[in-house]
Amino acid sequence: MHLTKNDATEICLTCPLAKHAKSPYPLSQSRASTLFALIHIDIWGPYRLQYRGKYKYFLTVVDDMSRGTWVFLLAHKSDAFSKITSFYEYVKTQFDKKIKINRSDNALEFGDDHCLNFFDINGIIHQTSIADRQQQNGSVERKTYLK
Repeated sequence: MHLTKNDATEICLTCPLAKHAKSPYPLSQSRASTLFALIHIDIWGPYRLQYRGKYKYFLTVVDDMSRGTWVFLLAHKSDAFSKITSFYEYVKTQFDKKIKINRSDNALEFGDDHCLNFFDINGIIHQTSIADRQQQNGSVERKTYLK
């Protein structure tokens, strides 16, 4: 219903809702039960300015239980694999834990043969959500790749 000059007490709900591009995603309240049982990884960039003359991409790793976050600088997206393997060794050495599930968007960097073989050899489940939809890392259906 639209407002008229004579009826300013009624509110038109259709007009503001029609301007929304999409509904907001609800925040997920679910969390992994132990440290490093589930991690979320994502690469973002290129950033418009290079940090220290060469870094323009960033790899973020988030532990699902603690929400602890690690950020790695990358000169190229292809550098992500070496950072991921180093991070898994860091978790084993410093926390005496093993990563069980790795969740990422559908980015090609995490679905290449090197990454998938690494996940398979180490018994890590690789789950993906739709690319560019970080909101899905909460509680929606996702693909799981097992070799």
